[in-house]
Amino acid sequence: MLDIQNLSKTFNPGTVNEKKALSSLSLHLDEGDFVTIVGSNGAGKSTLFNAVARANLEIVYRSPHAWPSSYVQKGMDATVNWPNLDFKFKNDTEWPIYIVANYSKQKCTVEIYGMLLPDGVSIELESTVTRTIDPPSDTKYVQNTKLAAGTQETTIKKRTGYVVETYQIWYQNGKEVDRKLLCTSTYKAYQETVEYN
Repeated sequence: MLDIQNLSKTFNPGTVNEKKALSSLSLHLDEGDFVTIVGSNGAGKSTLFNAVARANLEIVYRSPHAWPSSYVQKGMDATVNWPNLDFKFKNDTEWPIYIVANYSKQKCTVEIYGMLLPDGVSIELESTVTRTIDPPSDTKYVQNTKLAAGTQETTIKKRTGYVVETYQIWYQNGKEVDRKLLCTSTYKAYQETVEYN
């Protein structure tokens, strides 16, 4: 079960970029219900994924970004591109959970309250790059007749790809006692693409 009452959020308040995202949102989810979070970079999807993993809740479905993000380590991200990609998790504990999300000073935080881990137990995440995928060295040129004659535009930047394993590291009173593979993320390599006319 999840209850949210009168949640409001304004990004960049008091500036020319002020944007009201939520106004007095109330939400109740019963067991078996689900919710989808959709948003651009910084919307909290990766932050929620990290909180869910550290709370040891069951991750049902998660996809990484198309390429690594600058604001979170490789393998510790989650993306939503409805209806194709989603982030789903399940409260598989015996107790309801309560999720508190906050955005302040360009930083998003998510806290999950519910059944506690045993005394002295904590979970951290660690990612390891297991493979680096080099992009093709040549540039791909594609004609685009909608561009002005004699012009060109880079539409895809060359990007290195990666395969990353992310682990839940279990600690008891600060000492590592277990390490579990949480997920494997693949970020494909991208060939530089230039459109011309």
